[in-house]
Amino acid sequence: MIKKIISKFESILTKKVLNYNTSDFWYIKFLNFKTRKYGYKFSISDLPDKEPKYKIVDIITNKTIFFGYRQQGLMCYSGGIAKRGISLANQYMIDSLSFNDGDYIFDIGANTGDFKIYFDNNNIKINYYGFDPGLIEYNSLKRNISNGLYYNLALGNTNTVSSFYYKPEFGDSSLVEMSDYLFKYDVKVNTFETFIIENNLQNRKIKLLKVEAEGFEPEIIYGIGDFLNNIEYITADLGFERGINQETTAPQVLEYLILNGFEIIKINKDRFCFLLKNKNYKI
Repeated sequence: MIKKIISKFESILTKKVLNYNTSDFWYIKFLNFKTRKYGYKFSISDLPDKEPKYKIVDIITNKTIFFGYRQQGLMCYSGGIAKRGISLANQYMIDSLSFNDGDYIFDIGANTGDFKIYFDNNNIKINYYGFDPGLIEYNSLKRNISNGLYYNLALGNTNTVSSFYYKPEFGDSSLVEMSDYLFKYDVKVNTFETFIIENNLQNRKIKLLKVEAEGFEPEIIYGIGDFLNNIEYITADLGFERGINQETTAPQVLEYLILNGFEIIKINKDRFCFLLKNKNYKI
């Protein structure tokens, strides 16, 4: 009975502090209370008038992650920074793969760059490329990635300028219109093939391509073009996120990749992620 009362009280308190009418002071106090046993500390960014607004610091290692939204902080970092990296590696199933220093990792739909935490946790010095067309997401990305490259760029199947439907609280922004976005703005879109050529990466072997684009995954995959065989592994979130009808992109993406020499080696049914290996890839 006491546990139920405590749980109910915490649920009410959580909703209260996530409300943006509640002061940042109480939001930070709440997060620090929840994570006090992990050795982490939340605070307001040292640039309080600019985004991203919040940050979490690992007191022991001094690792810092900046983020822009209250729900994001609670959802992603309640267990601390290292645990976030472990969680994402498990969700995308990359903890089953072997990585080495110097591997090329492309993170499409990078958000704040959390995907790289796993490699930092394991002291693997990868060549990291992060892409996100989001306004606050990119500002977080460039503050969080000290050893890697990052681009305020969308990837697709054409080189163009397109409307980007912004819904950032839960990382749901997309180039495909959904029903409840906050606002839209124009972003530059390049194909992956164009990016590779413009950055002289034609002969680079890519160990892993991670794709999470809130329903825009088929266009990104189609835009890889002739460089598909440069990629050894692809991990993709193909959940029910495309457009107003919230459709899955699994049929289009998986059919295309399998026809082009990939095979599914793992599936995360909880998140509807797929890990694929390129049978034509040669080191």
